[in-house]
Amino acid sequence: MTAFDADSTYLAVLLVFEPFDSELWPLLAPAAPSVEQLQAAGWLQASAAGLSLLTERREQLQAQFDSASIRAAYQQLIAAELRLSDNQPAFAARLFADLRTFAELLIRQAPHELADLVNQIPVDLAPTKADRQLLEYYRGLAAGLRDQYAEACTLLSQLLAQPDLEPMIRGRALNSDATFARYSGNYDRALANYQASFALWEAQADPVRQAYVLLNEGSLRYHLQEYRAAERCLNSSLATLQAQNLLYPQALVLINLGLLARDRGNWAQALSHFRQAEAILQAENATDFLGRIANNLGELALLQGQYQAAREHFEQALAQMSSRVYHIDAYLNYGLAWHVEGMFEQAETAYRQALDLVESVERQEIAALVWFRLGQVAAARNDHHQAEQHYLQAIELIEAMRAPILAESLQISLMGRWQQVYEGAVAAYLAQSNVEAAFVMAEKARARALNDLLARNGQTNQAIGTIPSLSELQQSLAQGSLMLDYMTIGAVGPEASLLAALPASAKALRSLLIQPAATWLFAITAEQAQAFNCQIDPNILLATSPFQCDGRRFLRPAILQRLQQRLLLPAQAYLQQAQQVIIVPHGALHHVPWNALLLGELQLDLPSTTIPSAASYLQLSQRPPSQAPEACGALSYAGGVEPALVHTHAEAEAAVQALGGQHYPLPVPNIQQALGNYRIVHIACHGVFVLDQPLASWLQFGPEQTVSALEILTTWQLAADLVVLSACQSGVSEIVRGDEPFGLVRAFLAVGARAVLVTLWPVDDVASAVLMKLFYQALQSGAAPAEALRQAVQQIRSMPQTQVAMPLAPSQQTEYPFADPHYWAGYQLIGVGSSISTVKPATSAA
Repeated sequence: MTAFDADSTYLAVLLVFEPFDSELWPLLAPAAPSVEQLQAAGWLQASAAGLSLLTERREQLQAQFDSASIRAAYQQLIAAELRLSDNQPAFAARLFADLRTFAELLIRQAPHELADLVNQIPVDLAPTKADRQLLEYYRGLAAGLRDQYAEACTLLSQLLAQPDLEPMIRGRALNSDATFARYSGNYDRALANYQASFALWEAQADPVRQAYVLLNEGSLRYHLQEYRAAERCLNSSLATLQAQNLLYPQALVLINLGLLARDRGNWAQALSHFRQAEAILQAENATDFLGRIANNLGELALLQGQYQAAREHFEQALAQMSSRVYHIDAYLNYGLAWHVEGMFEQAETAYRQALDLVESVERQEIAALVWFRLGQVAAARNDHHQAEQHYLQAIELIEAMRAPILAESLQISLMGRWQQVYEGAVAAYLAQSNVEAAFVMAEKARARALNDLLARNGQTNQAIGTIPSLSELQQSLAQGSLMLDYMTIGAVGPEASLLAALPASAKALRSLLIQPAATWLFAITAEQAQAFNCQIDPNILLATSPFQCDGRRFLRPAILQRLQQRLLLPAQAYLQQAQQVIIVPHGALHHVPWNALLLGELQLDLPSTTIPSAASYLQLSQRPPSQAPEACGALSYAGGVEPALVHTHAEAEAAVQALGGQHYPLPVPNIQQALGNYRIVHIACHGVFVLDQPLASWLQFGPEQTVSALEILTTWQLAADLVVLSACQSGVSEIVRGDEPFGLVRAFLAVGARAVLVTLWPVDDVASAVLMKLFYQALQSGAAPAEALRQAVQQIRSMPQTQVAMPLAPSQQTEYPFADPHYWAGYQLIGVGSSISTVKPATSAA
């Protein structure tokens, strides 16, 4: 080894100077050993392609220098090339080639340093259009990696606006812009740009870049608690990255899969994923990401009741991470680890540190959680007023994030994620006996996306549905109307598996992760409003079987009796004076057969309707009675899936004979185009509720013709006071977080129906035909839909066998064949059922 071997000043630069250029080396490093000296000392070897660093020497240098030294060498190399580029144009191409290599290294190892690199390179030095655009991309990316999300999105938007943008750069810019939009709480933009980026890489036949996009989209889906979608994205990404043997991005996927396993309560699998990612990142010297894994490991310890170990992990995370945005998560977790042991002062200090960072890095999407945690500290100190103020600050941020979101699925995911914040505010108001504020907050927590749909399709001509105050609602209620508005608190959702896996030692943590379970009832009339604690845990009403949406599970006498006592008895004084009831269920209460409860021991023979929210009630009430020219359009189909339907045509005939209009025996092509002409639409056919995809639930209109809820939602337009769906399970809905009902009912209300008469379970064909005939006779006599249904139910449940003109099954051949609630309690009127356009008796029947 020669004397200069001991001088490492330029050895690290020699390692990163690839490919070696004998003409540029003297200009780049004039004080370094010459090319000849390097050759003589055995550092360089000649080949057909020119000189290159000897393999043994390369390995020696790689072992000698750590990642920080390599980054310093790149900085020295870039600085020299930049200095020479002013008067040596040949250096510009070399500069941008090394810039690209160094930038990608920084993104992996020290992302916060990228800005220092790219901001020193003048754009006008770029030798090609692609080089200039890449530098502009790195500048936008660098701003985001320094947590300056607004600036990042501005720079990336300007880049994306360039019509001649290179496809490869456009794809990366879309992906990065989506990520920073997500951190800013702009989920619409994030999802749209992820999908646009994926489509571009697909067109470019670049599966690796597609895998990067799927990684990021999976992370977003996880964040929104869309766990199945997140898992699909992440597993697809991992498979591609493994096939390409790309370790670093695999680590990022493994971190997200670890989070997913953690939230599903699978601690061992989560730990395995985190450890695999940790091993990869240690080899990459990715200190920032190693800090994030320390945070993840701390969360696992926290969930297992190991609070001291958790705090040690969080302290390690804070020491290792350079990205301030993830310091917020660590401080939040650190505070939670103190909070759970009743160390409120330490917890509040950590939460405040998180809040200070939120304000400096523009990460508003997590600020709501910080304020919520501060509210929990105040509530634990019995300072309900302070808790309320903190919850309100959290909700103000959530509402601001929600306002610009147009994609319904994202609205719902956002509200589901923050449901606990609204529940905390409701509980805080109720603790202060502030019924009006508690009611408004409960309304803000439910069916917001549906309310927006109704606003867009209704007469208000608004993009966003308004939330009524208690007084506004009372002004809309007719004398004698009683609204029973329920709010369930502490019902488990996507986090059920995580909560179930908590050991006994983490019992205190559970109360911070989910509100104490309760069911509250707001009894509201035009003159009064009162809140009642129904003393029932909403989680006992949930079911885990595939038939979880089937309300027949509530029909056992003992269950009905208990539900009557807990859900109705608190408001008995109001019910005894009511002339009609409007029920606003919440959560699992959407599947309760309310007619069976009302007609139980309390014998409340009242017309009733249900509605997803009080805000939806106001939206539908504001729709004027239908001005459609015809009375009733009745559709019927008897074929299709088993069992065969025998009486559907008779039902439809009964409807038009009673009301006037037209009967359409299906199939009829383009029938939906005619239905906008009818004030009442009757549909009698097979119907199926699809549990996994509620908007795929369908009605059968012909031998090979089904109409899905999604098709109705997107292509139909009605002007109907009433749609009657005499089909099995037509009223079944999946209730997702945010209390959004998904299924056929949502579709028909959104496209113009003021009310929908549906069934909660598969109905008996004979009983359905009888009840429908009685219902339409009551409508013909002038009864409103809710009253007509009440009359029909009372008549059918007391109808003797001798009056039934159709053949009965052996099990029905009793004195009163339809007395059992199975035959009539499944019928439910959803919407505004107290008024309808004038209907005229038929002068002729088609």
